[in-house]
Order: sequence, then C-alpha cells, then structure tokens
Amino acid sequence: MKNAVQLQFEERQYIHLSLLHLGVIKWSKSARRLRSAIEYVLEHEAIIELPIGYLYEYLAKQEGCSYNVIERSLRYVINDLWRCDPKNCSKLFLRSSKPLPCPCVSEFLCLYIAAFQRGVIREWVDSFERRNVLFEYREMEESQSLINEISKVIIPE
Repeated sequence: MKNAVQLQFEERQYIHLSLLHLGVIKWSKSARRLRSAIEYVLEHEAIIELPIGYLYEYLAKQEGCSYNVIERSLRYVINDLWRCDPKNCSKLFLRSSKPLPCPCVSEFLCLYIAAFQRGVIREWVDSFERRNVLFEYREMEESQSLINEISKVIIPE
C-alpha cells in the first residue's frame, strides 16, 4: 500500500481506550482484530475504498487464520458492542440521539475512522478519563475521611 502513515503511540492508546469504553473486552481475539483493522485502515486510508475483502486478507495473514474467521470475528465484536449500547454508539458515530441499527463491518470502520479523524474519539475518551480521575479522587477523599473518623474512635484526642 502506498502512502502509509505510521500511527503514534498516543493514537493507538486512544483507539484501545475507546474500544474499552465501548465495552470491547481487551483480551479477546476479536478485540485485537478490530484494533488491528482500525489501525491498518488509519495507516492506509486508501484501503477503505477497496472491497473489504482486501482488509480481511491482510488481517488473516497477520493472524494466521482464514478470511472467514476474520470476517466473523469483526462482525461479532461490532454487533456485540452495538447491541450493548446502541444509543451511545449512534450518538458517538452518527451524531444521532436515537439508537440506530448496527452497521456492517465496512460501515463501522468508515464511521470510526471519520469520528477518529474529526477528533470525536479523542474528546470522548478524554471525557471518560476525566470522569474516572474525578471518581477516583472522590473515592480517595471518602476513604481518607473514613480513615479520619476511624482514627478518632480508635485514638481519642
């Protein structure tokens, strides 16, 4: 493929985190294959205009399995994440407030790539990370206040 662009580590992290926040289990083969497909399409944008079979063939060679296994694996993980949270997926990828039907693999990749290039994925992951940091901070404050209360009971002043 011509015009290959190497993804930066940070971009790969955003892809990984976005899939985790969408509910894709990080250690599954399907998740790894979906991440690989997204990364490959981002690195070789021209492949998105070719039939999806070219991407399946590339991934099958990388994974050491058949074309059909890749196709089924990607279809499964996309259907699963869309089924778990159709409203959030529709909002994130299609800017729609109502849940829409699950796209096919090539449509999903196009939607994801477009959202990634617009910066929507980055903003969405950052908002999750900010909420997680705030949640952890609140938990830390609550546990510290609990420790203070216990220490007052155990060690009177």
